[in-house]
Amino acid sequence: MRRLATIDWNITVFSRDELLQQSRLWPNQGDMPLMEVAEFHEHQFKKPTCGAWVEAHRGDKQNFPTALGFWLWSLRLVANPKTVGDFIQFAEAASLEPLDDTTYFQIIGSLQAALKRPAPEFLQRRDSFVAGLTMLNDIIGVYYRYSLLAEFRHDFVAYHRQVAI
Repeated sequence: MRRLATIDWNITVFSRDELLQQSRLWPNQGDMPLMEVAEFHEHQFKKPTCGAWVEAHRGDKQNFPTALGFWLWSLRLVANPKTVGDFIQFAEAASLEPLDDTTYFQIIGSLQAALKRPAPEFLQRRDSFVAGLTMLNDIIGVYYRYSLLAEFRHDFVAYHRQVAI
């Protein structure tokens, strides 16, 4: 009989309370650690959609020791919250729904299929998924926004999508 090894990757997803607590402190953080950024605008899709925009971020765990810290930096890049109140609004709006690897790879796969050119490597890989959360899934004004956070063995990936409705 073959025995499968189990690996504990120390899953670092977080609760709403942790997100709210950290959001109250966040605007006073220092310089942002190095993060890989990929932006996709409507002209980069095979079928351009008015107002479509996607941005994805990747950060090594060496630079971002927690999923929560990575998420807040990613949020700062896409939404540019400037005050504690702005961060708290995003924390309160967060859906924090568990995201499995199948759903994550379906979402990323649909992005890749819609693009004219290949996505960056960090959006193409299919290994070492640890955990994920759907962070935002709502309508703000005239936009539908959807954001997710995925933890991999050595890094984190955030995916943000906004479409005019």
